[in-house]
Amino acid sequence: MIVSKDNTSNEPFYKPVYDQILTRLEDGEPVDSIYDDRGVNISKQLGVLVGERSYEKTMDFGCGLGQVSVSLSTKSKLVVAADISKNALKIVTKVAKMKNINNIHPMLFDATNLPFKDNVFDLIVCSGVLEWVPLSHGSCPPERLQLNTLTEIRRVLTWRSLFWLGIENRYCYYYLLGAIDHHSRLRFVTFLPRSIANFYSKLVKKQQYRNYLYSYWELMKILRKSGLTVNKFLTATPYYSNPKIIADLSNPNEIGDIFSHTSYRVTYRAIIKAISKFHTAKLLIPNFIVICTKSQ
Repeated sequence: MIVSKDNTSNEPFYKPVYDQILTRLEDGEPVDSIYDDRGVNISKQLGVLVGERSYEKTMDFGCGLGQVSVSLSTKSKLVVAADISKNALKIVTKVAKMKNINNIHPMLFDATNLPFKDNVFDLIVCSGVLEWVPLSHGSCPPERLQLNTLTEIRRVLTWRSLFWLGIENRYCYYYLLGAIDHHSRLRFVTFLPRSIANFYSKLVKKQQYRNYLYSYWELMKILRKSGLTVNKFLTATPYYSNPKIIADLSNPNEIGDIFSHTSYRVTYRAIIKAISKFHTAKLLIPNFIVICTKSQ
């Protein structure tokens, strides 16, 4: 992503990664040594959740390095790899050429004002992007920008389409235990009321707090407000961005099971088991994957 000129100190952590990856590709490094399997796993889990199918037009919303675009190119006639980082799009273009993929179309875009007509896409994947959107519009309230983004996503979806959203949980237990929020690089900030979080960020980082995450109930509310219907609310391990295993948040047994067989530290696995046993997973689980459709 490219951030606004009045907010350059809050530059996303992954911008230097794009620059480095682009250099490595230009130096002839093979794609397989750079890509992980996140795109493969998102594509795989999508098939598990909604059945294997083909898509006319897919958008990888905030495509980054393009792993999702590449994986979904086998299921789609057309994949729009959209981002506001020029280097991200250069990476996707180079990777598509190296892999002889001709149905991926990189596109520079504004997430809050999509350059498409209504009812265009039958699949949109947005993984780890919604929380970064407010950085590109420094003067507008973050939640309004995120709502605008979701409303735009709804607008360009067809009636029988799917929307995949992946994002961290604002009240994740490891934030409560003092883990640094990698968006703001602050401890405990996600738990604070927004106004206090903003004051805290200005005091410590000399910048606004704009990387809004959401709780289960807040996320449900903003999705519904945007006109999207929530079909499935899930969590994943090791990360929502690389969902090797998923669990339905309505099933405590599934949640306890998937996290007990991961590389999480023993303490974290014990916490997961406890919160699943006492039916508090919706409050404290690390991340969410939400499958939505366009409301009638």
